[in-house]
Amino acid sequence: MENVFVKKAKILEKEIFKIGIFLHRRFEAGSRQKQLKAKRDLALREDFESEEKICQVIARLFPDDSIFGEERGLKKGRSEYVWVVDPLCGTNNYAFGAPFYGISVARTRENDFLYGLIHIPETGDILNAEKGRGAFLNGKRVALKKRNTLGSSLVLYGNQFAGQSKMKKDFFRIAPKAFAMRITGSAAYDAVLVASGRAQARILHNPKLVDIAAAIVIIKEAGGVVADFNGNTAYSGSGGIVLSENSAIQTALTRLL
Repeated sequence: MENVFVKKAKILEKEIFKIGIFLHRRFEAGSRQKQLKAKRDLALREDFESEEKICQVIARLFPDDSIFGEERGLKKGRSEYVWVVDPLCGTNNYAFGAPFYGISVARTRENDFLYGLIHIPETGDILNAEKGRGAFLNGKRVALKKRNTLGSSLVLYGNQFAGQSKMKKDFFRIAPKAFAMRITGSAAYDAVLVASGRAQARILHNPKLVDIAAAIVIIKEAGGVVADFNGNTAYSGSGGIVLSENSAIQTALTRLL
């Protein structure tokens, strides 16, 4: 018999899919109003509207939980649980018409990541995981392969190079060792690629919690590895993070970082 959380999570997934349709229709329509949030970082009306829709759904399903949204910050609840919401991961892509963006939602308790959901509107992919219950892509369980090495891996990388000298150095150290490297500009999009085995690693320098909260539980439940640049698997709240298909790739990357 399904527990109460599982039932509510299924409703949440359906609602997130509907919000993805909303974002897709706006994306197809074009003509987006761009607002500069920080240097090379845009905020759109769709960021705020998507977040509002997501937060309304979560508040209805889990009225006692806190919600932390990328755009509006923390709305404090009575329970020990906090939902972490990135309503439009890949805003810059979305603004310029590049189809690499997604919605990312996670349920946490302190530094424990309990549930993650990522939806990619332009592909229709929906990836979800609950701690201890496995990861599922479009309803089918995913299990990452263990045989790949760094030399046979597609490694995904961040795009915020401005003022990041270490990030630039790391890129050129890793590139000759990996089979290939790609930059999409969306942590959520990349997490789906890694969790589904279409890429073998994603490197994030100084990510925000909204960038990685859902990815942490999803990658782990898919059988992958999440660790910082020193190889520590416990989330510290700061520093770089590597999402990897297996421990061999993770170890090879952390030696280069």
